[in-house]
Amino acid sequence: MTPVVTRIEPAGVVLVDGSPADYVDVFTVTGLAHVPRPRDAATRLLAGAMRGGGVFALAVWRGALGLQVAPSRSGTVAGWTVVADDAELLDLVATGGRRMQGRMLFESTASGLTWTTALRFGHPVAAPTWRALGPVHRALVPRLLAELPG
Repeated sequence: MTPVVTRIEPAGVVLVDGSPADYVDVFTVTGLAHVPRPRDAATRLLAGAMRGGGVFALAVWRGALGLQVAPSRSGTVAGWTVVADDAELLDLVATGGRRMQGRMLFESTASGLTWTTALRFGHPVAAPTWRALGPVHRALVPRLLAELPG
């Protein structure tokens, strides 16, 4: 079976502190022969950002977007802090940024895997920055999801 990636309408996503997100997108992939645990999927999906010591991640997430991501270490995935991690859900956050706060949710079900990205803009330059970089994100996420082993 060939994996199928779909962008779906987000419903009620908030940041960890309970504040509403200014931007949310949700992509789901179905048709996988085996649905991976969310942590395994996130590690694989975000691995490209961490190549070369995480230069891409630091340049985009921290530099351009102003997200507070740490170098990968225990308690993080690709520098994003792990808030929850179980068989069906991985909840990652990048909080404390002056420009933006972020949340990524990876959820598995019997039929597939869902990747949610939520952002809160905390500075006047945040929204225009995301308008410039968001299309890259929305093009990249479906490609990455489609490459999960199916």
